[in-house]
Amino acid sequence: PIGMSLERTWGSFRYTLYIFSGILFTIIGAFLLYFITGGIVVMDGVSYLIGGGIFSTYYISLSVFLAYAMSYPDMQLLLMFVIPVKMRWMAVVYGVIVLFDIVSYIRGGMWFMAVPIVASLLNFVLFYLGTKDFSRYNPKEVRRRQDFKKAMAQSRVNPHTGGVTKHKCAICGRTEKDDPNLEFRFCSKCKGNYEYCQDHLFTHEHVK
Repeated sequence: PIGMSLERTWGSFRYTLYIFSGILFTIIGAFLLYFITGGIVVMDGVSYLIGGGIFSTYYISLSVFLAYAMSYPDMQLLLMFVIPVKMRWMAVVYGVIVLFDIVSYIRGGMWFMAVPIVASLLNFVLFYLGTKDFSRYNPKEVRRRQDFKKAMAQSRVNPHTGGVTKHKCAICGRTEKDDPNLEFRFCSKCKGNYEYCQDHLFTHEHVK
C-alpha cells in the first residue's frame, strides 16, 4: 500500500504530521468558507445552502498519492495491467485534472467548490516547496556558478592555439594539443582537482 511505503520512507512522525496537516487544512477551509458565506451562496438570484458534503477525504488521499509520486517518481505501475507508466506521469495527469476542476468551478461561479480542493492539498504544496532547494535561484549563487563556469572554460583554453582542450597540466600548462602522446592524470593526494602531465605527475609538490 502507498501509505505504508510512504510511512517507511518518511518515518511515522512525518507521515502522521502530513496526514494530520491535510485534515487540519480541510477543517480550516470549511470554517473559513462558512464565515465568508454564512453557509449560503447566491447564484443567479437563487440561494443555495452549503453543506458539509462538499468536504471529503478524497483530496487528502490524493495528496498522499502525489507525495508518494514525488518520493518515487521513477517507480512504474501497469495501467490496466498492460501499459507501464511512471509515477511522475500519473502525478502530472492527476495534477492537470485537479487544476482543471478548480478552474472550471471558478469560471462557473462556483468558487466555493474549489475551496475544499485547495485546502485539502495545501499539505502537499508545503511538502513540495519544502523539498525544493531554492538557494540555487539566489542571484549570488547564480553569479557564482557563472563565474565558476567561466573560470573553468578559461583554464581549458590552450594559450598557443586558443582552442578549448580536455586536459591541461597544472605545472607546465601543456595540453593534449601540444603533444597527442602526452598522458594526463589527476593527483589523489592534492587537495582539489589538479591534473598533471606524465612528466609532472610524480615530481610536483602536493597541494594541501
